[in-house]
Amino acid sequence: MNLSHKIGAIPFNITENQCRLMLITSRTRERLIFPKGNKDKKESRKKTCKREAFEEAGIIGKVFKKFPITQRISKSQNGKLGYVCVTYYPMFVLKQFDEWPEKSIRERHWIELHNAMSRNLEPEFVNIIKNFILLKDFIMSHAKEKDLLS
Repeated sequence: MNLSHKIGAIPFNITENQCRLMLITSRTRERLIFPKGNKDKKESRKKTCKREAFEEAGIIGKVFKKFPITQRISKSQNGKLGYVCVTYYPMFVLKQFDEWPEKSIRERHWIELHNAMSRNLEPEFVNIIKNFILLKDFIMSHAKEKDLLS
């Protein structure tokens, strides 16, 4: 089996000491996913992550390259179910736009991290969130070092 590899973002922010994650709707199956896409040959992983987050979710932010989470993700293509390997990077959301390239085909949903497991998510996205939770202390420490938390 030949798996393709994509790059994605795990958008998050902190409000009132609560960590929230942003998920978006997929184009075909209307499930909640994280932004992801193909890396252009001349593009860094960080740049791909930022581009996909803006195109699919209308956000910009700080990518945390030190904390990649890789997961096999199911994908529907031409009516068939296949898989891709996606390396996601936590991305602290700095700005959310009202207009973005894929606004007409996607919705954004913020969920509180402590409620994420109660959502009806695909198992692969539950795994990503579990890994994010395991890394949360390191991610938050990194955010403080970068003066992203007030």
